[in-house]
Amino acid sequence: MDARQKYLEENDYHLSDQFSDAVRSMSMELGSALGDAIDNTIYQIGYDEMEFCDWGIRVEYLGQMVYFSLRIAKADSNDVLFDNVKSITLDEYLDLINLNRHLDEHISPYS
Repeated sequence: MDARQKYLEENDYHLSDQFSDAVRSMSMELGSALGDAIDNTIYQIGYDEMEFCDWGIRVEYLGQMVYFSLRIAKADSNDVLFDNVKSITLDEYLDLINLNRHLDEHISPYS
């Protein structure tokens, strides 16, 4: 876990104890995949999102898609607070897509 937490801390993300504990309870591979997915998609959240919002994100792990809900607040590109992360069902992930609250690695930052 120390490597995952250090990775997120090096990217100027603020982590609540609840978020850190949840990631710490994951396998190293799943936590690393989640960290990579977060790093690749965090720009998709607007800077005026100071209130906490739940965002969906999916991660491929052992050939399967795993879906998560991230509780995030973001004031600017250097001020991101991760409050919680939890595993969710595909239906819950689709609900977040319908609310336009999902982070998608297939969206280019240059489009």
